[in-house]
Amino acid sequence: MSLFQVGKISMFSAKPGGPKDSYDAVVIGGGPAGLTAALYIARYGLSVAVLEAKNAGGYLRDIHIIENYPGYEGSGEELADRIISQVKKRGAEIYELTPVKYIGGEPGDFEIHTSAKVIKAKAVVIATGTEHKRHPLIKKASYCATCDAPLYKNKRVLVVGGGNTAAHEAMVLSEVASDVLIVHRSPFKAEKALLDRLLSKSNVRDVLGEIVGVEGERPFKIRIKRKEDGKEVVEEVDGIFVAIGLVPVSPKTKRDELIKDERGYIKVDLRMRTPVRYLYAAGDVTGYSGQVAIAVGHGARAAMSLYDDLSRRS
Repeated sequence: MSLFQVGKISMFSAKPGGPKDSYDAVVIGGGPAGLTAALYIARYGLSVAVLEAKNAGGYLRDIHIIENYPGYEGSGEELADRIISQVKKRGAEIYELTPVKYIGGEPGDFEIHTSAKVIKAKAVVIATGTEHKRHPLIKKASYCATCDAPLYKNKRVLVVGGGNTAAHEAMVLSEVASDVLIVHRSPFKAEKALLDRLLSKSNVRDVLGEIVGVEGERPFKIRIKRKEDGKEVVEEVDGIFVAIGLVPVSPKTKRDELIKDERGYIKVDLRMRTPVRYLYAAGDVTGYSGQVAIAVGHGARAAMSLYDDLSRRS
């Protein structure tokens, strides 16, 4: 949650009593990849629990509008709720506010350590996703426009970043803020359709350049070095939203050196298997781009591999 974030509450609370002592499979992470994996696993007739550190739905709840998911166009929140409802209907258990600290045990007999208990599972899918990179010069920032935009009605805001996430943040903010300034170090990488719509708004402007200083606090004085001429300009804003990339988030495991690369992403093959037997990973935590369609495909593939492997085991 960001410094100014109001916070969002899922309509799907954790099951009363908490998780059981053991399952055929445990999915760590309740975003689109993890929820899809749980849906498939449950449909195979296996017992499965989803352990989510925050609210089920993950980053979907922060997406204002989804336009590139086949068969669906609407808010990320609505899509998240639909998926969760479907997953629960198939018998998968979802536990929110249940972070996993460590995965121990042995392949086929894993021990998942939460703050409350140790849960055993024959197989595990890690789908814990990513979190936002922090800007070294910006200490007080928001990372969720969908959550925090109402705080900036008729105010001036800065969005740092030039990818799809930054463009989505700016789009949300443009509906309430009086002025939205986007600062990006390199040419925009956002989808053209999204970018064209964003930059057509009268209260949105952009600067190709780099943040070189931040002074004050609400309002902030932002020093920007422009790329076109090397000159430094100062802009005053009431709020700052940062969207400059992501870093992986995952629990520690007994074999981190084997399953994680130098950046912390989990290594998988084409069937979402890690180098450890019966341990799988799906979604953004594997280093693939943050697209809902990709995450869903990963989750389905991980579940299929898990079922195939456990079937051979028995």
